[in-house]
Amino acid sequence: PVRLDPDVWGAAKRRNVNEAGRTACGAARRHAADILQRRALSADAHFALSYLLRYTGQRQESARECDVAYSIDASSALRSCATTFMDLGDFRRARTFIALDAGSAWAQQVEVLVSIHEQKPAAAMASVKSLPRSTPVLQTLMTSCAGGKQIAASEWGGIERNLFDLEDPEQLFRNTDLVACSGNDDLAIRLYREIIARRYSVYPAIDRDPLLQRLQHNPAYADMRQEAIRLHTQLVAETSGAEIPAAPAHTGPPRQTPVRRGAVRGLTAAAHPRDTAQRQPPQPR
Repeated sequence: PVRLDPDVWGAAKRRNVNEAGRTACGAARRHAADILQRRALSADAHFALSYLLRYTGQRQESARECDVAYSIDASSALRSCATTFMDLGDFRRARTFIALDAGSAWAQQVEVLVSIHEQKPAAAMASVKSLPRSTPVLQTLMTSCAGGKQIAASEWGGIERNLFDLEDPEQLFRNTDLVACSGNDDLAIRLYREIIARRYSVYPAIDRDPLLQRLQHNPAYADMRQEAIRLHTQLVAETSGAEIPAAPAHTGPPRQTPVRRGAVRGLTAAAHPRDTAQRQPPQPR
């Protein structure tokens, strides 16, 4: 079989991010450790590890890797770290990473999500109105959650089909608390179970999510949460074998890589989705 040369950095980095996206967590962790042994002051390497840690539910650890990456090179390639900090309730830090890709449709979407999670509906609704019209499912959920507009029963079938068609479990995760917030408990529980089946750890983020306060009283939530805890334990065990070297101290201000509107620094679409036509809805990460 063809083997990637670990010294070919672009290939090694893409492999690590893609393995996280496929939830091949043990392999991704081993490769992250190898990359960081070779390139301890690489922002991309620390970002790739943060991406894996977010998938396995280790958001505090993911946030630390995001901070290290930012201290080395504050580029738009790090933008999805915003969702790590949003999940932790650190909205100010989340906006630091949103600002790295300021002006993009992705940044607009995530700004709405942050405002919703901050429980600032007026700010969220003001931002929703400026979103591109290419994301009607996401906009419908955001409008319902932030503005209290009830979604008609006839609309839910199409919303459900679009969400289950999403291939990336993290994209699905970013919509599911909006579904719960919009009042469809049954669909939210089924979506969380689908995400768990795809080996993305929703725990412990679901315990901190302010949009799930009502869903958490649903009898089905407790059983789903236990499934989530079991998967989280399993994923953490899978990724605990390879020792990650400590990041060396980085002195001086971070490099400020200019924002580019094309493909960003070689990351895969899974790690850094561009604002292009996709299956509905294009998802913030």
